[in-house]
Amino acid sequence: MILRRHHRIRIARSLVAILSLTLIQVIASPIVFPGYGTPNANAETLSTTGMIVDWEFNGTTNSYTGSGTTVTGLNSTAGGTIKGSPTHTSGGVGYVTIANGAAVGTQAVWTSDLTSRLNTTNSIVKQNISFFAWIYPTAPGIVVYEMGTADNTGWYDSQMEIVPNTASDGTLKFRMYNGEVLTSSVSISYNNWYYVGMTFDNASATRRLTGYINGQQVAQNTTNYNDREAPFESSYGTYYGVGQGGATNLGTNYGGNFRLAAFHVYNDALSAATVSNNYLATVPRFTPTFTNPSSLTSYENRNVTFTTGTCTPTSSSGSCTYQWQRSTDAGSSWSDISGATVSSLTLSQVSTSMSGYRYRTKVTDSGTGTTTAVDLATYSSAATLTVNAQPGGETDTALALNGSNQYAWVADTGTGGVFDLGTTMTMEAWVYPTETSSAMYIVATKVDSFQLFHIDGIWKYAFRPSGTNFGLGLNTLIPVRTNEWHHIAVTRSANVSYFYYDGQLAYTGTGDVAGSSVLNDNAYPFVMGGKSYDGTTFTYPFKGSIDHFALYGLVRDLSGIDSDMDSYISTSSSSLRAYYDFNEGSGSTLINRSTTATSASDLAILGSPSWSDVKIVSNSAAYTTVKFPRTYITVINGWKIPTGVSTVSALIVGGGGGGGWNSGGGGGGGGYLYLSSINLSGIVGVQIGAGGRGGQGPDNLGTPTYIPTDGSPTIFNATSVAGGNKGTVFSQVAGGAGIVTASGTSGAGGTGGATSGTPGANGGAGFTQTNFGETLIYSAGGGGGGYGAAGGIGGGVATSGAGNGGGTTRTTGTIGLANRGGGGGASSARVDAGNGGSGVVIVKYLIASSKPIFSGPLNDTTTAGLTETFTVTGTPNDPLVRSYRWQVSTDTGTSWSTPTQGSGWFTASYVTPTLTTVMSGTRYQYRVIVTDTDTAGLTMTETSSAVYLIINPVLVMTGNATINKAINVVKLETFTVTGGTPTLRYTLAPTISGITLDTSTAGFPVVRISETKTVGTYYETLTVTDSASASVVIPLTISVIAPPTFTASAEQVVSGTILVLDPGSSASYTGTGSSWKDLSGRGADANLAYANSASDVYADGVSRSVAIDTTLTCAGATYNSTNFGSFEFNTVGQCIIAPRVIPVASVSPAPVYTVSTWIKRNGNQSAWKSINCNPYRNTNDQIFFCLFWASATTLNAGIFNGSAWGYTTAVTIPDQTWILATVTYNGGNTLSLYLNDTPTAATNTTLSVTWNSAKMNTGLIIGRKWDASDTFNGSVGEIRVYDRILSTTEIAQNYTATKSRYLTTFNKSAPTKKYGVIATDTYTVISSAPSVTASIALNSRPALKWDTSTARAVTVRGQESLTVGSYLETITVTDNLGQSVYLTLNYVVTKADTLTISMDTGTVVTFNDNLITVYPKPVYKGLVGVDTLTVTTKFSSTLYSLSAIAPTNADTYTVIAADPVFTTGASSNYYNIIYETSTAVVNKAKQAALNPSMYGAVVGSPFTLTLLGGSGDGAVTETLTGVSTAPNCAISSHVLTSSATQIAYCQVRFTKASSQNYLSESITVQIYFMIYVINQPSGQNGAGSTIGINGETSITRSSGAPAITGVSSSGDLTYPIAITGSGFNGSSASETVVKFWRGVAVNSPDFIIKSDTLIWSKQPVGATTGKVLVVNSNGTGISPANFTPLVFTI
Repeated sequence: MILRRHHRIRIARSLVAILSLTLIQVIASPIVFPGYGTPNANAETLSTTGMIVDWEFNGTTNSYTGSGTTVTGLNSTAGGTIKGSPTHTSGGVGYVTIANGAAVGTQAVWTSDLTSRLNTTNSIVKQNISFFAWIYPTAPGIVVYEMGTADNTGWYDSQMEIVPNTASDGTLKFRMYNGEVLTSSVSISYNNWYYVGMTFDNASATRRLTGYINGQQVAQNTTNYNDREAPFESSYGTYYGVGQGGATNLGTNYGGNFRLAAFHVYNDALSAATVSNNYLATVPRFTPTFTNPSSLTSYENRNVTFTTGTCTPTSSSGSCTYQWQRSTDAGSSWSDISGATVSSLTLSQVSTSMSGYRYRTKVTDSGTGTTTAVDLATYSSAATLTVNAQPGGETDTALALNGSNQYAWVADTGTGGVFDLGTTMTMEAWVYPTETSSAMYIVATKVDSFQLFHIDGIWKYAFRPSGTNFGLGLNTLIPVRTNEWHHIAVTRSANVSYFYYDGQLAYTGTGDVAGSSVLNDNAYPFVMGGKSYDGTTFTYPFKGSIDHFALYGLVRDLSGIDSDMDSYISTSSSSLRAYYDFNEGSGSTLINRSTTATSASDLAILGSPSWSDVKIVSNSAAYTTVKFPRTYITVINGWKIPTGVSTVSALIVGGGGGGGWNSGGGGGGGGYLYLSSINLSGIVGVQIGAGGRGGQGPDNLGTPTYIPTDGSPTIFNATSVAGGNKGTVFSQVAGGAGIVTASGTSGAGGTGGATSGTPGANGGAGFTQTNFGETLIYSAGGGGGGYGAAGGIGGGVATSGAGNGGGTTRTTGTIGLANRGGGGGASSARVDAGNGGSGVVIVKYLIASSKPIFSGPLNDTTTAGLTETFTVTGTPNDPLVRSYRWQVSTDTGTSWSTPTQGSGWFTASYVTPTLTTVMSGTRYQYRVIVTDTDTAGLTMTETSSAVYLIINPVLVMTGNATINKAINVVKLETFTVTGGTPTLRYTLAPTISGITLDTSTAGFPVVRISETKTVGTYYETLTVTDSASASVVIPLTISVIAPPTFTASAEQVVSGTILVLDPGSSASYTGTGSSWKDLSGRGADANLAYANSASDVYADGVSRSVAIDTTLTCAGATYNSTNFGSFEFNTVGQCIIAPRVIPVASVSPAPVYTVSTWIKRNGNQSAWKSINCNPYRNTNDQIFFCLFWASATTLNAGIFNGSAWGYTTAVTIPDQTWILATVTYNGGNTLSLYLNDTPTAATNTTLSVTWNSAKMNTGLIIGRKWDASDTFNGSVGEIRVYDRILSTTEIAQNYTATKSRYLTTFNKSAPTKKYGVIATDTYTVISSAPSVTASIALNSRPALKWDTSTARAVTVRGQESLTVGSYLETITVTDNLGQSVYLTLNYVVTKADTLTISMDTGTVVTFNDNLITVYPKPVYKGLVGVDTLTVTTKFSSTLYSLSAIAPTNADTYTVIAADPVFTTGASSNYYNIIYETSTAVVNKAKQAALNPSMYGAVVGSPFTLTLLGGSGDGAVTETLTGVSTAPNCAISSHVLTSSATQIAYCQVRFTKASSQNYLSESITVQIYFMIYVINQPSGQNGAGSTIGINGETSITRSSGAPAITGVSSSGDLTYPIAITGSGFNGSSASETVVKFWRGVAVNSPDFIIKSDTLIWSKQPVGATTGKVLVVNSNGTGISPANFTPLVFTI
């Protein structure tokens, strides 16, 4: 079912008396007894979907009658049986009590068999079950027991059970058959109501079992639950025993112990949301009961209190707690009110913003003890607070009583009420008496408690404490001034009271009969304007006006009273009992403004007294005058300037000074300030200064009781004007000084009589003011008091308004008149002086009816991007002058400012800045303040109504300003127009044939360019204008573009083109077929295979039958691809027909044209043979164009008028030469012929021609005569026809653009290059299109490269590698309009020149016994750069035959290349190959160093000469040089002999002869013959192993000693021996010795220690082969190998 929510209705169980109070409206809620089914606060209803058991035991909707055993299911659900006679309670909640104690027991309630009611959709959902019960547990035990049979003899199992925790609470456990036990996460306290239950979802993934308490989940299985099996998969039934005891799996076998109020079973697993819903739907029955709060209505700034009745909790141990809530959105949402936790809610000083708020309380039975989410709580119904604004506020009004049954009163508010003041009080009021007499006039009284009144013209007051009577009252001696406003205040504290008059203490009362007791607290009413005991009969009426009455329960001091007199009393002031501001202005109720007040203290007004504004307003002529007789007191703190008033004239007068006492000086006049024009706005404060107090005192005292005081200042709009200065007292005769302002000095008080018999002086003159409708004197000084003589006259004249001084007979000084600011008169002798007159404020402004009258401005709808002009019209009333000030608001009129943009801000017409859509609507508003000004500067303003603009978006038109169209197609260019203000208008100008505008689709104008629009550029302007005059203009440039072309080098003239036939353009002619396409866009195609037509179209558009040349046919011309393409004519019948060349419009009224044709003559021509000409098909036809041969070699152009010819002078045309022939005609008598770019013949013909379009055939015959088959012998290239005369410059332009095509000898259609040469050809593409693309059909030839990156200059580059042959390629160029043109090229590659293979410069190397590697290499001359080849180098000499193997032996070789082998390229690409030789020389090498034997020769013995080293097989010879020290040196057979007997040498030269590969080498050496002597110490002789050796016989190497790694040649001549090793720096050179074998030592400086690792040494004489030693202080180092001494010695 659908669960619908309804508002809760809370139930009350007890009656509470409701008191209805005046104004605070209490709307009592009904007292109802709770019953099941009552909707709850959240409007839930119990779900019945799937419900199979619905039992209630509450006496209202009951499943059990209280007797018997039958339980009836509600709503057609299953019933059951009562077991064990549990008791039934029908009252209250209603329940049966199951009490089995700590045993299985017998009390329970069983269901009938529910098997048939289970969900039978399938076997899975059939096991789904949910059951819930409202129980009130009193002890542990089983809650629900599941059984398989009615007698519980089958299977059974506990499903839900309470197991004990403590004596006061337990835990709820849950289980399904064959499953795990779940334990509640919270406990439940006994003796409280709970909503408990469980759901089982067999269909869920984990077979979900979930337990609930009070609608909240408290347990759920986390692992997969077992299949329930029985009873749903067996033959058993399904029964539930509520409270049934028995065997259990949950903890006890106790029967239940609880009150059962309701039991529900569902054949499905309820969702958590539904469980929560069911709880909320049923919980009201179990919640506390109380009385709902009532709605209240109150005035703002008052306190209100909502109250609920006595609450009755549900639980036995509970009590009610409260939480008040507030809703500020009509009950949609609620929030707790902090601290509002008692049965009542008090709201302080409610405001109108709170009106409509709703309040309710949540009442909770705290005894439920559950920690689940929801206690057993209920919400009261919502009570609505209505707060009304207090009436009045902006106007200071008073209540005028006429003294005849007009009063205001209120009944007593009860003991200790508002008007029961105790011992202290303050009473204040502004009063305006209009009558005084011996009668009593009561201003205000709490009857028989306190009273303010006057009698006999004197102010009095009286008090009556409890147990006493009123006396005669206290006589203040203050006279009552009629028809004047004065502020009266009375305070009382114990037995002392004070009387204040206009903010000055004027009287102190003591000894009053009232004493110090508490004032009488009686049941009598409070009355203003009289007295009444019952609210029906009134006496002592007051006559006059009362305003701003305040009553305090305390004593206000002077400053507080003074503040209250001139300002709006704070309604929350301490102890303020009542404050009646009288500013209601109408009605019959005086509202007590105190924030603590209720309507109980509001006063009812009886007798319909009149309400009056305190200010006095009068109208005269064009002006309004406003007089403020006293301070203007409003809740807005002043006077609200009337609408439209901005400037006023103002008179501000301070209060006059009080008069002096006892012949003192008079009071000075109050300050006086006249402002002719001041600006005002908003709220203006108006405080009227009171007159100063005159000196007062009994006549028997030497000093006054009250000394004089200064007048109070008057304040208007923050401008303060001082009050007058006080007069002096007794013997201080000076009067109060005048007050100086910008308007002058007020009158000073007159001096008093200084000595006896001296009169008082007159007061100073005041100011006479006539600007406010009457002539009055203000601010005059009071007269001085006489000393036994006359007193002075106030202001010097009787009408000054100032007080007069007292005279000779001890007279009082007179009081200054109210609202004139005059000083008080001084008294003559010890009597009261006069008070100063009160001040005044008078303002004058232009009367409301004089406000400016005008019309405008008006709302408007416009378009962003424009400006708007707002205008007002109207004239001011004479003599006012009008001015304007415009304002703008950008926040929907909340704030306004003068614009800073736009113009005309201060004129009648304001022009806005440029508008945007942000400024649309009411957010941006405009108004004008119109001001009319008089000569004094007073102004009256009127503000116009705010207006606004609906600003449509900026009018925008988007689209292409440049439109390009291909020929022969329709072009539709759509523009999009957005924004603007409907309706839109579109224009396209100027009117150009073939270009139209379609506006049929709103917002999408379409420019249409017809398919026959000729090539050229056209300029149009598309304009859209909206109704607000916004317009958008798009200048259009429309270009009809011919297809691209290769045949020109530059752009030709296109303007006016009406025919273009170009055989060189594939777009015009493809090279085959009979159609020669017109490229002008008109579609005037020519036909190469024209068949005769019986009729032709003439220039007037009429098709006429032909009578001449009736067999006209064209067999076509021969196409020649040279020069990109042309047509050749050389056979009779060859011609080409263009049937509609000339458009009709071009010949009306006369033909004007330019026709240019590229032609080439092939031999001599026959006269009158035409190149191109109009056909002549009927008698008297007119020919307006004809280019024909005048003779064999001359050409001219002519026209035919139907009977005679006119033509140009003939010009000679060279044979086989291309010529551009251009003919122009102006339609009259000027026909010109140009050859190339030069005018060569012109005719100003006298031929009379009247062109007749009906006689002018529009066709063109190319290649034959106009009326016969005489064919031109030659070629025709491009033909162009224009419908205007081209200028000489334009003709030259066309010639220059196309001449390279015809005059060059190179055929660009068949470029040629040699193999091996990079040849570049550029093909210029001429197109007016914005962009073109080029593509090439390359046929997979990478050696032919194309550059199409610049599509207007396509470059073909034949690479060196492009082999000899012919190649067909196609260039295709397509413009962005889709127009294509292609060019087929026959690319020819010829053979390269001769290839020469030579060997480079000859080489010379020296034999090194290896194959030579340096020899001449091949050099190629004429080899194409991309070709690569290899050649074999061959060698030959006189000794060796030609071989490819490099030589080794010394010789001179001829080097030549073998035939080349091409790796890329081929010899066939060259015309010839030539070979050139070079030489390679191998010189003989030097031999290796010769090494002859030099040692071992012994004196007296021959020495065999041996030569080692050298190279080759040359013979060795030895010769003596003749330089010897040994005698008789001789060599024979390689043996050297000498007769030397001592050491001597023979010098021998060894020579090894040259061979094929080596040069001869020699070396000279000295061979010494030596003598060997054995010099051995004695005793050392021996032989064999014991032979004595002189010198070291062993070497021991010490640690850290030098180490030798090698001994070799150093390369140095001085120190030739290098010893390498380490440790040589261990000692200095002087401590080091180098020893050679057998002890031959070398000492420093014959060796040098170069470093720690190197010693250079000389070789000592006698050194022999053997070890070398280095000895120093660290030890000895020995060489690892023997050292063989060098040849050189020391």
